[in-house]
Amino acid sequence: MRQSEKELLELLLGLVQSIEKMENTNMDDWLERIKKSYISIGETEQLWKILDDMCGDIPQTYMMLLDYLYTAVQTEAIIKKQYEILEKAVSSRQVNLFYAIFYKWQLISRNFLLFGSSSLFIERSRLQIALLDKMKEYLGFDLEPIPRQERNDNKILVTCTQLLGVKHGPTRNALDYCYTLQKKLGKEVFLFVAAETPTTEMAEYESCGIEYRYFNHCDDYEGYFTLDYLDEQIHGYQCKINDDNRDNIIDIIIKIYQWKPYLVYHIGTENLIVDLCGTFVDEVCVPTANEYPISEAKYHVVTRGIEERDEPVLKFLEERNQKVIESLFVYKLEEPIKKYSKNEFGISENAYVIVIVGARLDQEIKEPFISIMKTILKLDPRICFAFIGNFKKFEERQRCFEEKNRLIYLGFQDDLRGVLNIAELYLNPPRKGGGTSAAEALMEGVPVITLGKCDVAYTSGAEFLVESLEGMPELVRRYMEDEEFCRDKKEKAYQQAQRVVDTEAVLRAVLTQVENLESSSEIIL
Repeated sequence: MRQSEKELLELLLGLVQSIEKMENTNMDDWLERIKKSYISIGETEQLWKILDDMCGDIPQTYMMLLDYLYTAVQTEAIIKKQYEILEKAVSSRQVNLFYAIFYKWQLISRNFLLFGSSSLFIERSRLQIALLDKMKEYLGFDLEPIPRQERNDNKILVTCTQLLGVKHGPTRNALDYCYTLQKKLGKEVFLFVAAETPTTEMAEYESCGIEYRYFNHCDDYEGYFTLDYLDEQIHGYQCKINDDNRDNIIDIIIKIYQWKPYLVYHIGTENLIVDLCGTFVDEVCVPTANEYPISEAKYHVVTRGIEERDEPVLKFLEERNQKVIESLFVYKLEEPIKKYSKNEFGISENAYVIVIVGARLDQEIKEPFISIMKTILKLDPRICFAFIGNFKKFEERQRCFEEKNRLIYLGFQDDLRGVLNIAELYLNPPRKGGGTSAAEALMEGVPVITLGKCDVAYTSGAEFLVESLEGMPELVRRYMEDEEFCRDKKEKAYQQAQRVVDTEAVLRAVLTQVENLESSSEIIL
């Protein structure tokens, strides 16, 4: 073992021991020292081998050490390693099922926030396969597939992981799918909310000093529910997927089995109970982002064109006899209540407002994007940035700028589409999410500026891409100076918005492709 690797291990273990002894630990100091040590070593197979030899038989301790290492350096390699450890620990029964589910969602969240990282599709899929086997064992049954002729063509089980109300984009999507299937396609729909994401009662799995992600949950829908959506009633059932709810989980799965739906139509990604339903009824999985969903579903919907980088994913799916359906991600947008003026937010009507919208702005507004914002502010004294969403660290970030008064935080806005009328441009920081707010901006004729290969890029289309962060200031300049260019982009923004809100057309196309694939399979057999 080299001295540099020894020092890193001593730092990691020293931090853990300091926390266990309840000493007055200066976490920032420890993390900075760990970061410097890790960077000095670089990515080496030797480092992982040493850690494997030291912690391979104690996966929970290993995960904890890597939690601290990730907090210090935030690289994809550490997340990838944690997936590997967790998958092996689940397969060898070294960890509790619900501990593994908790950690799965931490890793999903961390990877999502690393713009430019890969989807880690293979690692995530292998973990999902191992966890599904563990869940079947935990529930104590493995139901036989329902023969095609016994399934009811008119019944569709729509599933999701969260149901939080119409202000939540994925919830609106789930309700919009239910509504369209019922109202426009004449299907009998049942909405099953398999609430797998960890909430605060799972804090028992925490390691001290680590920022873990807990997800919102609405108890109002727990158990059987009926909700009014537009002019339809949607019937459903919500169940928390935890150790206290084993009997309820078994009960609802058996009822779904007896209901004999034609399809499970899942909106989202990793969900063990939904995939368990997909073992006895064909499952279609539609992601709420523009990467391939992690699912054991028979049909994977990808809401963008297939790209060269997808080759390993396609090979993996083909080997498991899973089919890919190309489609378009659709949004259900709320109508604006009113059109706001800049003055209503204390902004001069002469200001050139660039909005940045997001629910995770604390993690998304950082260097080098801050440097690009500074360059944009220097283009013209009329330019100001308006942040909309969740941004607890706004004042901290604001202090990075000389022109502090030209950065404005508007908080969370219920009537986002109405507020977007104050904007000249929608600027997207490097991130993977943001698709819903981008669609709302497009619908209001607000041009988007975004890097590629992210939700905003796939939502807005090629017309609104910029090749690099460094190209953003020049594009802002052109919007300000070229009136004809700006008018053309505003019109194209509205046209693109119309394409991404047509739920009926997209649903019909996906269901037709499923039927065609089913028919071709029957012919082959």
